[in-house]
Amino acid sequence: MKRGRHLTWICEGKIFPKQLDYPTTGVAPSLPNPPSGGLKIQLKPNPGANPDRGFCNQTQEMRRGEMKSGRLANPAANPASKQAHLNWNPKLIAAFSCACKWFDDVAKRALWKEFCRVRAPKMMLDLQSGGSHSVDGNWRALGKLLIYCSGSSKGGLFNNVHIPGHFVYRTRFSRTSGKSFLLPQCRSDVLYVSDPCEHLDQGEEGDVGFFRGIFKSFAMSKVRKMLISRGAQLHPSEVCPYCKAKLWSMLQAKMVPQSASCRLGSYEDCVEYYVCLNGHVLGICTLLPLSDSEASELEDT
Repeated sequence: MKRGRHLTWICEGKIFPKQLDYPTTGVAPSLPNPPSGGLKIQLKPNPGANPDRGFCNQTQEMRRGEMKSGRLANPAANPASKQAHLNWNPKLIAAFSCACKWFDDVAKRALWKEFCRVRAPKMMLDLQSGGSHSVDGNWRALGKLLIYCSGSSKGGLFNNVHIPGHFVYRTRFSRTSGKSFLLPQCRSDVLYVSDPCEHLDQGEEGDVGFFRGIFKSFAMSKVRKMLISRGAQLHPSEVCPYCKAKLWSMLQAKMVPQSASCRLGSYEDCVEYYVCLNGHVLGICTLLPLSDSEASELEDT
């Protein structure tokens, strides 16, 4: 692998550069599919770019205009952005963040925060209530948690289960459900947990469900204090797929209550989940098979 030419994304007349690595055999780097809204993305060499800083001339002008006018310093305060944010595509935010450092700075500072507030407004208000601002600075990770099922790879967190991660169109997170994943002495903590993302007919594993969640003010939670008091060890190699922080195993710490399997609709001894240092939760369970009556009701709906 050698360093490729300095390339530029051109999106609706605006230029977003990216330094790409690709084999010198002439194989072009792969790009995401263009969105359905008519947006066209073109990749071409940009001789006017500054490879040392990663910004092309046009992008530098945009950044200078941002500092002078202040319009983009806080996109959330821009009336135009308030009208447009309902149509935000998180895949595009991620794609342009990879292509442009300036856009990535704006996304980290404001776009992901606004996306989270639009996607789950009540949950965001609760996570930041009571003077808690633990989410600040990590909105991108939270945005990914809202829309992405991490799946599992062989030899990873969940043994030999191999199910690729994927985007999820819609997920319900519940604070009430979160209580079922906490021991009685920890149920004053606030935990939001998603409904399981079902992956059916996985061979010997049966019907597998992945779930994810987030603690409010995890640094001050009783769960964290109990993990430390029990001497729970962080996973030696695996990290959180959302923020790359180290992980505690709730199963190894013997902190998985039986109520978790009841809430998930899974076998009692087939629930496992982890919590990272930032309070993100990811877990797996083996789902109980539907009865004939339940299956027929689902087919009728």
